[in-house]
Amino acid sequence: CALVDAGIQCSSLINAICVAIDKEDDDSMLLDPTAKELQSVKSTITLAFSSKSPGIILSQTTGLLSDKSYNDAINASRTVVHKKVQNFVRRFFDGVFLRSSAPKKTKGTKNG
Repeated sequence: CALVDAGIQCSSLINAICVAIDKEDDDSMLLDPTAKELQSVKSTITLAFSSKSPGIILSQTTGLLSDKSYNDAINASRTVVHKKVQNFVRRFFDGVFLRSSAPKKTKGTKNG
């Protein structure tokens, strides 16, 4: 985000998300869990996606999880990350437009 905000051209954005699987219920997931929440989960999955391609560019897991939980986490993460990218791009370009259309500040002189 800092590179894009600084006006440095990037070919894509990388977005990562952590998913925690509940100890008691494999169907219960927490997206972007807090450190406290991570202390009481069965497993975690960290996934990273590129804004340019649909594939996963990073997958890191801890703990035990089923194939179903893993695939459900991927699907939920992909949806959330896609929305975050859309919102970021929208906010970024709104900010660029607002900065470029703002009146220029000039230093005034006092005549006195």
